[in-house]
Amino acid sequence: SVARILKPFANQGMLLRIAVGNEPLASWEGGARNGPLLSAALKQMHKALVEEQLVGIGLTVPFFNGVLHTSYPPERGSFGSAYTQTIREVASVLLRTDGEFTIHLYPWFARKGNPGDVPLNL
Repeated sequence: SVARILKPFANQGMLLRIAVGNEPLASWEGGARNGPLLSAALKQMHKALVEEQLVGIGLTVPFFNGVLHTSYPPERGSFGSAYTQTIREVASVLLRTDGEFTIHLYPWFARKGNPGDVPLNL
């Protein structure tokens, strides 16, 4: 199992993180049909880590930037309504398991879509 493979590296000075999927809600990865699977996958991976006594290995689900309805300006950021339930469920599991919430944000997309209003000299 993944947990058994990682066990020799745990507590050796290296931070270990496990990503459950990579941008799983993106259309090229299966899109919305993956949403209901994510919480269960996180719970199963956490259970496997606990069974191997691997505390301190963080879990995450790296979401793609398309989960955001609004990304600029950052203080007005919001999630798309199609993703809100899945994001809440995943965030809840990550909170309980000391995981990390991750979104692959690319400021270039905001600049490309709105070059007149998105400055480069922040």
